[in-house]
Amino acid sequence: MYQLHYRLQQKEATIGVVGLPLAVEYADRGFSTIGIDLDDTRVQKLNDGVNYNDDLEDDRIRRLVAEGKLRATPSYDEADDIDVFFVCVPTPVTEHKDPDTAYIEAATASIAEHLRPGQLIILKSTTYPTTTETVVQPLLEDAAAEKSLAMGEDVFLAFSPERIDPGNETYTLENTPVVVGGVTPTATDLAEQVTAQVIGEVHTVSSARVAEMEKLLENIYRSVNIALVNELAQVCDRKCTKVPSRLCPRMRPDP
Repeated sequence: MYQLHYRLQQKEATIGVVGLPLAVEYADRGFSTIGIDLDDTRVQKLNDGVNYNDDLEDDRIRRLVAEGKLRATPSYDEADDIDVFFVCVPTPVTEHKDPDTAYIEAATASIAEHLRPGQLIILKSTTYPTTTETVVQPLLEDAAAEKSLAMGEDVFLAFSPERIDPGNETYTLENTPVVVGGVTPTATDLAEQVTAQVIGEVHTVSSARVAEMEKLLENIYRSVNIALVNELAQVCDRKCTKVPSRLCPRMRPDP
């Protein structure tokens, strides 16, 4: 734990990110950052200094790649060198509307093959509460046990929801508050430390499942408000002929 704490403090830690915007932020803060993407085309573009994300500046990508701070790989072969993994994979639903954690499980299994002491894994994918502890943690624990590593002592796990609003120039990744919650207090502390390197306002919570619930509540709040406004818009769009004349100015006779 103390070795990772020091490497983060000195910006000597290597960051591995599945997701370009977050990788760019860490590279811009001076961290050696590896973007993991199974799409060979995107990997080649990034390594050539070509930007494929509309929310990022072309010059910024070219500069970071030229400086050697940012690069991409289509595999987990270099995962042994990574100190902190951010897992930002899709979380779709099945045809029966059940959560599909296949991408999370696949990414975790790949990371598990390269576990070593002093690594921190942070799940950022939007998912249901307990995913970190019941889906991710068992996969890591099995791999850790094979290498005589202990979760919470040698390897650390936390959840911090991704909060990116594409196209929003006011609230960016840097100034949008986030929460972090680890499966152990040490994991929470490390997750807070690494997150605070790129985000100005970081709030710690008591557990990973609390952090997962925070994101779920946020999504529910947004969805309910969007649905309310959409319903209200339909009401407002109805023809005034369906409304009594005393309520509709357009139906009143001219003076």
